[in-house]
Amino acid sequence: MAARRRRRDHPVSPAPTSLQDFPPALQPRLVEAVRTDQPLLALQEVLRQAGADRPVPELHALAWTVLGLPGPAPEPGKATSYAALAGLAELHDVGRSADVAALARLLSREEELVPDLRAARPWLPPGRPEELLEAVFSSEWSGFLGRLGASGAWVYAASVAELQQLGHRYGQLVEAFLNSRASEVLLALAGADRPLLLRLERASPRPLTPLETRAAQVQMLSRAEATFWDAARQQAMTQRDAWASRQR
Repeated sequence: MAARRRRRDHPVSPAPTSLQDFPPALQPRLVEAVRTDQPLLALQEVLRQAGADRPVPELHALAWTVLGLPGPAPEPGKATSYAALAGLAELHDVGRSADVAALARLLSREEELVPDLRAARPWLPPGRPEELLEAVFSSEWSGFLGRLGASGAWVYAASVAELQQLGHRYGQLVEAFLNSRASEVLLALAGADRPLLLRLERASPRPLTPLETRAAQVQMLSRAEATFWDAARQQAMTQRDAWASRQR
């Protein structure tokens, strides 16, 4: 009877998940690759030359890490409709000062509320939700607090018409996003602070392939978010100035 060969299990080294997991000499090349106009293709080529090929999902995860971004959502390709991403998810009528405290309690766990209100009103100091809502109400008076999409922007508008205008601008961003690839979202996020685009990617990740980026699509994504915030700031300034003039 032949002797039975004893099986020996060898531990499998985990795939690198951060820049520091790679040899120091390779790290600068990875950073340089991700900062090109074709980040994933360039990163793929550098890894191939180093004999460290990675599957596409790991390639994406590494690119996000190198850029210092929070990371892609865990379910690439999950489909979400335009209506879910762009429709009005919440609406609150703010007509009295008493409404502010109640709203602040209701929305105390909404982490994006304060950053979004301040993004449209950079003249306001940081503060807790109640402080920001009170500052907005005091300087702009009554209006509507709404959320555009399940994970989209919180906005404060003086009228339903103005809320619809912001909804239209945000819808343009969502439309551009839904027509994009993950590589294009990544490149748009690498260029500037795009909080809404980042939330969209985490809510409904774009297809991981093709890896190529289309420059026109990247520009469209960046322009769409910038246009939305410009419109929100302009509305807030107009309402602030109008209310101030009525108080004189």
